[in-house]
Amino acid sequence: MAESENGIEILGKERSFHWVCLFVFVVAFTHRAFHVLQIRSAAFFPLKLGDAQSYHEWALRIAGGDWVGDEVFYQAPLYPYFLAVIYFLFGDDPFVLRMLQALLGALSCVFLALAGRRFFSPAAGAIAGGILALYAPAVFFDAMFQKSVLDIFFLCFLLWMLGGLVGRVDPLRCGLAGAALGCLILTRENTLLFAPAILLWLGVVHRANRREAVKGVIAFLLAIATILLPVTARNYTVGGEFQLATSAFGSVFYIGNSEDATGDYRSLRPGRGDARYELSDAHLLAEQEVGRALSSSEMSRYWARKAVEYIVNNPGDWLRLMGRNLAIAVSATERVDTEDQYTHADASLPLRWSGYVFNFGLLAPLAVFGVWAAWPQRRRVAILVVLAVIYLLSILLFFVNARYRFPLVPFLILFASVGIAHWRTVVLGSSRRYAAASLLSVAAAAIVVNAQRDSKDAMRAVTEQNIATLLREQGSSAEAKLHYQKSLSYLPSYALAHTGLGLILREQGDNQAAKERFRRAIELDSAYAEPRNHLAMLLLGEGDVEQAIAVFEDALIVRPDYAPLYNNLAKAEFERGRRVEAEELYREALKRDPEYATAHYNLGMLLGLKGERPEAIEHLRAAVRLQPEWQQATDGLASLEH
Repeated sequence: MAESENGIEILGKERSFHWVCLFVFVVAFTHRAFHVLQIRSAAFFPLKLGDAQSYHEWALRIAGGDWVGDEVFYQAPLYPYFLAVIYFLFGDDPFVLRMLQALLGALSCVFLALAGRRFFSPAAGAIAGGILALYAPAVFFDAMFQKSVLDIFFLCFLLWMLGGLVGRVDPLRCGLAGAALGCLILTRENTLLFAPAILLWLGVVHRANRREAVKGVIAFLLAIATILLPVTARNYTVGGEFQLATSAFGSVFYIGNSEDATGDYRSLRPGRGDARYELSDAHLLAEQEVGRALSSSEMSRYWARKAVEYIVNNPGDWLRLMGRNLAIAVSATERVDTEDQYTHADASLPLRWSGYVFNFGLLAPLAVFGVWAAWPQRRRVAILVVLAVIYLLSILLFFVNARYRFPLVPFLILFASVGIAHWRTVVLGSSRRYAAASLLSVAAAAIVVNAQRDSKDAMRAVTEQNIATLLREQGSSAEAKLHYQKSLSYLPSYALAHTGLGLILREQGDNQAAKERFRRAIELDSAYAEPRNHLAMLLLGEGDVEQAIAVFEDALIVRPDYAPLYNNLAKAEFERGRRVEAEELYREALKRDPEYATAHYNLGMLLGLKGERPEAIEHLRAAVRLQPEWQQATDGLASLEH
């Protein structure tokens, strides 16, 4: 009778928690949908900035029928394929995409609630789901054209499955955990490091039941292989080499570990921070150094070796860099990548409201308190700590911003939720020494996390500058000008925004104001070559050839690897009648960037003037191949071929 009653009681609790999950889902989706509706009229809503544009173009190719592609994956592929399916079914509508991602984000909250229930208690699970439902960065990322929504979806599902494996081995759950991790690896490659930790945990926790543990391990590995092997086979088919998922490890590792590393993302070639250039730049620079063409694997190994050499030769600098990365990783500020949370919150009441309470500055100290609350169950939940530490260390080895840190959040929420649910046990039910130690550690964590906040206005300035630049490239100069001005209102010393505004002023014919902006940008950032280049071009256009050449030469001291400077200096030399020097400079530009269409065109036209038609045609054909829509290059080629 007792067994039957216990079964009825458990069944009742299961049904009760289902209602909790439904409530969490409704709150999470409603909050996210309201946010999407609020930002619908914002200037950034239809725009695809940074990686988003790369994902969008990739997804359009896939949806158009190119499901396989023709080169080894450089970026994690799952999100572009996810986008492609949505585009194929619903079209390229940013509102539809954001709402569908809101649904996925709400499901993630349910998965985390279920994980909290499995690892800790129903109360902790309900709180965990509720925190993620209202957590401001989660609301922000779920509405972005970014893969973070899939990161958290698969991670929360993985945590739910792992929670179900605490008490007993279930091959089905092991298989689902492996499938979730496989998908997670295809959105966030560094989570591959989770696999050995989970396998070890399964073996240790269930060592008393070795046969069942072996079955679970096999199911876990088979599921991962089922997800990853098709991608690996595809990479081998199109690239002729073994790449488990992507070839980006080496170059990204170098970006985070070199003498120029700062803890933030920086492009391999300054001024080319667009994701569309990463692969070609990584290959170009490596091949120039090695002196031959490199496969994707060879390119990755080249950059990885350079990173390791830096670490070995500069251990002190590297440790300081890791310390800076750690400070960024635990800062309360959501560090901007391409778009920042605070600009979006300015247009969204739900996001702004959530940010007051549901933020990293409060979550991290609560998670520290939760570790104290969970300490009696440390063997049961050790896997959560291990995976969180692994992920933290993996991002420290590269670079840190808000979306790279975001996958730490579900782990922190789980511990924060158990701390909130069982605070009485820690504060009132433990020894005074234990309670005091827990509260002191929380206070220390709160001080560390909130002590060094980056300027939110600086984050806004970056976003506004990125919006303005994309609008300018799309031909919306008047609107772009407003956003450049807004960027400078947040951060008057922002050299990129001064340069962008100078370009707009030049387009509008206000050369004097444009020159003032370029000179201001040079004054603010002496290592920034682009404003020097634009200033020199403006001077050249005004007929001041000698002054333009002087500025070009100064710029080359700052950026000797910047191909446009050689191309533009060649134009200035040509203006002076120095054709030999101009030809040498065009060739130098192409040495720096063999895919530089403008230099191919200019060199081809110059060679045509000299009567060297075969080589001239070769360069003009390259220009047309690189920019098929460039009518001037097409006409120039036609004039030489006939």
